Amino acid sequence: MKIKGGMFQSFLAAFFAGGCNVLLIMCPVPNYIKFLLTYLVIVFIELCIAFPAQRISTYIKAFGGMYLLSFAFGGVLEWICEKFLWANRYGRTILWFLSGIYFISLCIERVCKRIQLERLEKENLRWVCCEVNGKTISCIGLWDTGNELYDPLSKGPVLVLERNELIKNSICIKKEQYRIIPYHSIGTRQGVLEAFLADRVVVSGMEGDEFVDGIERKKVLIGIYEGKLCQDERYHMILHPKM
Repeated sequence: MKIKGGMFQSFLAAFFAGGCNVLLIMCPVPNYIKFLLTYLVIVFIELCIAFPAQRISTYIKAFGGMYLLSFAFGGVLEWICEKFLWANRYGRTILWFLSGIYFISLCIERVCKRIQLERLEKENLRWVCCEVNGKTISCIGLWDTGNELYDPLSKGPVLVLERNELIKNSICIKKEQYRIIPYHSIGTRQGVLEAFLADRVVVSGMEGDEFVDGIERKKVLIGIYEGKLCQDERYHMILHPKM
């Protein structure tokens, strides 16, 4: 559902829900109260912990989506246990085993990404994520200290991105986001660069489809470059030293 939330909040929400259900089992509470607390109140608070500071409509959609997924998953497990005797006998062991594999693979993936980020930083390269009209561009950018491109009106720094990245991610620039930036460089005494206003940019801050800790700026101007910024395609964006 593309609702932003961190791993720590997810663990905290799961811990809260599990703890509350244990207390309800232990306490002598009427069944109808247990039902209301378990399936309405606790679940709603759990979603609020997992995804803080959202609109009430977002929580309602997440509430419905979670139950849809829960019933589908529960139905699949029930069918497997009915059809296969070994699943009924060893089902919990298999689930624990698969969960362990998932968390181990998650840890390995994080370590590999950390190693990759450290390697990129040595080459002055960074992971860059641009959010434009609800879509995300994820690419590698060069931290260029020689980039002195500024918007003459806002005086803000301007990043440069290959047009192919916009095409690849099917991003259309709205009229109100469109800008023209004058520039000069070696071989071009006076020129103009098409640019657009991105909703936000995060440098070294992408993990899958999630934004993580990094340098974050909102309303950033990005110039559009028609060709390739790097012939061996090591990077597709030029960052600004003032970013």
